[in-house]
Amino acid sequence: WQLAAVELSFCLSREVLYQCGRLTYFDGRREAIDAYLPHLLAMLPSVPDSVRPNVQFWVGMLQYKRGHSLLAMRTLEAATPCLHPQHAKLARADTVVKALRKLEAAVQQVYDYCKTVSASTTPQEFGDQSGGVCHAVQPFLTMREGKLYTDQQPSKLKELTNSVCVSSWNMYSVWRGSHMASAIEVEDSYLGRLCRGRLALLWGNTSEAEKIW
Repeated sequence: WQLAAVELSFCLSREVLYQCGRLTYFDGRREAIDAYLPHLLAMLPSVPDSVRPNVQFWVGMLQYKRGHSLLAMRTLEAATPCLHPQHAKLARADTVVKALRKLEAAVQQVYDYCKTVSASTTPQEFGDQSGGVCHAVQPFLTMREGKLYTDQQPSKLKELTNSVCVSSWNMYSVWRGSHMASAIEVEDSYLGRLCRGRLALLWGNTSEAEKIW
């Protein structure tokens, strides 16, 4: 791609740009991808219809190599219907799209989990500020000196109640959500940070969420 880049300084050719972009995928270096990916994107509106799926394919593959997973998936999804059925590009694009769909589904699961937990801890009606699960465990708190602990230490009660309120399902979900966020970050650092920040925000750690984001 470096030799082709020298040629571009003499004659700006779409064919040379296309070949440069294709070669940068195999080169794999970030600076090379950043240099030619914008050129390939700019070419898309002006190339003939018969050529556009091939350009789209390499745009999607470069986006994938660069770590822009969701952009890559959308680009490859647009390209695959028009690629030749017997071409190796189609099989490669299908493999990448399937992997990225799984990644997208994992991100969606993390966000759905956060919504579910947020909804389950929403204060109930009639002034109950502790949520349905917390309300259910209050009668089972220990007694001290013949009186309910609620009468002795209201502030301590709230602290203990909040700790008890995490059900076994929620504790599993916490582990599950954190595990999924770590797995997502291995595949896509940007999406992984989004998930980790959302989980931190869910558990009230705003400063950590801001740091991650």
